[in-house]
Amino acid sequence: MHETDRKAMATARVDALIVGLLLSAASLAESPAGVVNPWLVGGSTLLLASLACAVLTYSVDRPSYGVGPGFIDDVTARERPEIAIERVVVSSYGEWIEENGDEIASNGTYLLVAQGLLVVGLTGIAAGLYQLLL
Repeated sequence: MHETDRKAMATARVDALIVGLLLSAASLAESPAGVVNPWLVGGSTLLLASLACAVLTYSVDRPSYGVGPGFIDDVTARERPEIAIERVVVSSYGEWIEENGDEIASNGTYLLVAQGLLVVGLTGIAAGLYQLLL
């Protein structure tokens, strides 16, 4: 999960940097409205969507870390200690592993979408810049 978070934040930084550069470049033009074209608008919109998706990827992590404070006390209060602890810990770890696997899979999907939007957005921006040069 840490690696997914790191990649999501790197994607968000690239998105923000490129959008900032575009806004700065447009403000330097004599007529900012004259340099805006549908490709640049579309590409920038996709970059903003990529930024939102990357931030979502980073912020939705809720990993299960396993046995926490009071877990064994709760188990022993419900059942006979010598049987309950081993059985409940083993079954709980199975559930935690499954939950973390689902979390990693969903975050991977969000990251893939964010990076896909980044690539498509950059392609749109490149097409917009090319159109300006013609």
